[in-house]
Amino acid sequence: MSVELTPNIDNMYIDIDGPNGNSYYLMAVARDFCKKLDLDEDEILADMKSDDYLNLLKVFEDNFGGFVVLQTRNSEYLEAFAKWKNLTDFKSVI
Repeated sequence: MSVELTPNIDNMYIDIDGPNGNSYYLMAVARDFCKKLDLDEDEILADMKSDDYLNLLKVFEDNFGGFVVLQTRNSEYLEAFAKWKNLTDFKSVI
C-alpha cells in the first residue's frame, strides 16, 4: 500500500460566456491542471482539439469537472451538459 499527497487544487469557476470561455484559455487551464495532476497533457489537449467547441467543453468537463465549474447562460451549452450528464431537464444543471 502506498499513500500519496493529493495535489492542492482549489475549485475554480470559469464563465464560458465571457473572455475566459475561449478555447485557448480553456486549453491553457487544462495544460496547467495536467502538470499539477501529472496527467497526459498531449492526449487531453489532442482530445480537446479533435472536434468543435462543445467537444472541447466535454473533454474539459470529463477531465477537470471535479474542481472546475463551467458557468454559462447559453441554452445550447446547458442542453449539451444535461445530455452528457443524462439529465432530463437542462435547467437542473444550473
